[in-house]
Amino acid sequence: MQQRGIFETVRVVAGRARWLDRHQARLECAWGAWFEGTAPRLSGSVPTSRDGLVRAAFAGPREAPQRIVEWRRAPRAPAPLRVALAARARSGAPGDWSHKSLDRRWVEECWRAEADETLVWSAGDGPLEGTRSNVFVWDGACLSTPPVSAGIVPGVVRGVLLDRAAARGLQVVERRLEMGELRECRALFLSGSGVGFARVDRLDDRELPEDDGDEIERAVREALEAGVTGGAR
Repeated sequence: MQQRGIFETVRVVAGRARWLDRHQARLECAWGAWFEGTAPRLSGSVPTSRDGLVRAAFAGPREAPQRIVEWRRAPRAPAPLRVALAARARSGAPGDWSHKSLDRRWVEECWRAEADETLVWSAGDGPLEGTRSNVFVWDGACLSTPPVSAGIVPGVVRGVLLDRAAARGLQVVERRLEMGELRECRALFLSGSGVGFARVDRLDDRELPEDDGDEIERAVREALEAGVTGGAR
């Protein structure tokens, strides 16, 4: 039986919880749809004694949710990184998709076992995101990512990149993606608590060019690492 509730996964690096204020803001935005009162401070839920990923979950009845904190090692992005498109459109109401819900049954519906990550999509809004990551398409000049209004999780790494892009001379936009763009793009990237910011090597049966995304990948990593260490979704 799936638990009712929401969670945040924060990455701790060198004894620091990265972008904790952004995780806090996202939790506060979602809290009222799930629980009564105000969202608790994540600073009291994220131990920083060990580097890794800290998952702070809040589950149970609206009036008295339980806090569950778990730690695990931060995984390395698979190499090569293989991604597959979900075999069918995501079901449910887009308005529910933007929360990091503990109910992950939709992942089981979409998951492609032969890949490291599965990209989900909807008939109305095209490609959306991975089951645990956001997605960026590189066309040689611009990075594009689906808008939050399509029902995606507003990822923390994604948000940092959008905020810092202009100052770093990067063109990053939010817009609706087309299926054909995934097949024809110069490079495809994922951002998330596990992968940080990682380039996809294979999409379904297509091998993506080995070096087309090198320069933009370096530039994005520099933008994300400016003044901090670590990574999170």
